[in-house]
Amino acid sequence: AGMTNYAVRGWTPEDTSLHLWESDKIMPRAAGDGIRQSLHIYNTFEDVDRTLARIRKMAANPPKGK
Repeated sequence: AGMTNYAVRGWTPEDTSLHLWESDKIMPRAAGDGIRQSLHIYNTFEDVDRTLARIRKMAANPPKGK
């Protein structure tokens, strides 16, 4: 299993985690100043691509007033 820690510009870790779950059923965990997300053998390349695509969209469109 691999673990990745990251932050999305303009988003709090809690808002990032909630948005990923509500938009794409991606379940990372808010941890400290960022997001912790794990991959395992049951994740597909499509899962990773979908997550990266959503994060790119989020970084380009931060929530208003944040």
